Formats: sequence, structure tokens, C-alpha cells
Amino acid sequence: MGFSRTRFGRRLFRAALRWSLLIVGAVVAVGYLSAMDAALAEVRRVARADGRPAVRRMLDEMQTLQAYAWGALGLFSAAYLAVLVLARRLASLADELERLTAFALHDARTPFVRIHEDARAVAEGRLAPRAGACAIAALSEARLKLIEDYKNIARDFAGFAAAETEEFCLAELAGCIADYIALEARGVTLTRDFPPGGLRVRAHRPLVSEIVGNLLDNAVKYTDAGWVRIALARERRGVRLVVADSGRGMSREVQARMYERFYRADAARDRPGSGLGLATVRAAVRFYGGSIACDSAPGRGTVFTVRLPLKCPRPSPLLI
Repeated sequence: MGFSRTRFGRRLFRAALRWSLLIVGAVVAVGYLSAMDAALAEVRRVARADGRPAVRRMLDEMQTLQAYAWGALGLFSAAYLAVLVLARRLASLADELERLTAFALHDARTPFVRIHEDARAVAEGRLAPRAGACAIAALSEARLKLIEDYKNIARDFAGFAAAETEEFCLAELAGCIADYIALEARGVTLTRDFPPGGLRVRAHRPLVSEIVGNLLDNAVKYTDAGWVRIALARERRGVRLVVADSGRGMSREVQARMYERFYRADAARDRPGSGLGLATVRAAVRFYGGSIACDSAPGRGTVFTVRLPLKCPRPSPLLI
């Protein structure tokens, strides 16, 4: 394998290609300006010795050319930096398109194969029509939800901007989600720490459900045996949601990419998933102008802390 095909060789080649034009341009500009400085020094010496108008005009013209040269160098540098920023953005979009294509060609292929097999089984009489229709409906619904999740992430949940919010009990919603997820949490103890009397908020129930559900699902999914804890608390500017577990944990490299769409760490490929869960959570948190923080290490578990600046209406005394 040649040096240029190694990872270090590719990085070195890209770095040289990226900066070569700027370096060459800077060297040429510096050489030109140095020569002009020397010429100006000589013209000044002549102008002091001989005060003829022609010499003074020459001095003025050379000083003007020098100012133009400095301006051109500044514009060239700004344009080159702008091109670099655009190139990075295009590279990021190309990577995302590659991940989306890989997902469409590989991960999304499996359910459509199942749908095709179930449809053939019904047509050939090997599967009852009702059972086949239910299986196809379930698989189709899962794919449609995945497509809808990706659309919402790509648009930062813009569709919810015009939607009406509703008042509901966040503790009750989180408890229902926890009950549902606990049904599949074999070998995992799921505990809750909710404020007494519940915690009422005004928000979009489906969007908040995405945040709570995805964080809890990930915690249970990657905790083989141990505990998962969900906690809610009222804060001065909204609410705080904490989901902690004693599971596998994540390395710094995984944490650096965990919010990318369709990204799945190698250690997580033994569990079902699409790679959109944490991307959905971050997009929903950003929609509300909140924050999300992660504290994790391999073998030490993971703690996600979400702060949402939601309105928290106080319950009416008549309803207590």
C-alpha cells in the first residue's frame, strides 16, 4: 500500500492542497510588496535630492499602487477563507448524503423485504389475510415514522412553530412512557424521581414525548443489567429532565458524533435502531431553545441532562 493511500498520507495531501494556493499567493504578494517598498525607498531618496514634480508624481503613483496591492491581498485572503468555509459545508452535506444513501440502501431495505414476503405469503395462501395486513401495516408505520422524524430533524421541527401548545402534566406523560418502555426492560430496574403533585407545563405533547421517549429508550436499550433513572424538576426558567443509567457508556469519540443523523457506533450495532434518536432529541431541544448535556464513559454509564425553558403554570387551587 502506497504512502498516499494511508490515512496520514491522505490528510497530508489534502492539507497541502488546501493551503498551497494561499501560501503561494502570500509569497508572491509579500515578494511584490517587498520589491515595491524597496522601489519606494529609492524614489523617496531621489525625491528628497531632486524635488521635481515628475518625481513626486511617480512617488504618489507608487504609493497608490502599494495601497491597491495591500487591499487586493486582503480581499484575496477573505475570499479564500470563504471558499474554505463553503468547501467544509459542502463536504459535510456530502457526508450526510452518503449516510442517508447508505441508510436507504441497507437499513431501510430490510422492512421492505419483509413487506414483500408477507404480501407474497398472503397471495399464496400461506398467511391469513388479516395477519398479513397487520404485519405490513406495522412495518409501513415504522418506516413512515422514520421518514417523518428525518423530515422534522432536517427542518428543526419547523412544523410545530405554528401548532398550538397545550397544558399537561409532564410527570404523568413521562410516567406513561416509562411504563411502556419498562415492559421491554428485562434485567433493568427503572426508577423515577418526580416532584410531588406532578409538574404541569405548556408545550407540544408529541415533541416532549420524543425527548423523553428517545432518551429512556436508549438508556434501557444499552443497559444489559443494572438500573435506569428518570428525574424531573422545576427550575427558575423551566424544567430539568435527567435520564441516567448504569449501562455501557460512550467514549469521547462516540460522544463527538452521537447527534449526527444515522450515526451508530460499532458497539451499538447489536441493538436495533436507526441512528436518529439522539438527533431527534437535540433538534427538539433546540426548537425550545433549551440545552442538552451528556456525561458518559465506557463502563460507567451515561447521564443526559436536558433543560427546557417551558412555561410551568401553577395548578389552580380549585383543581386540587
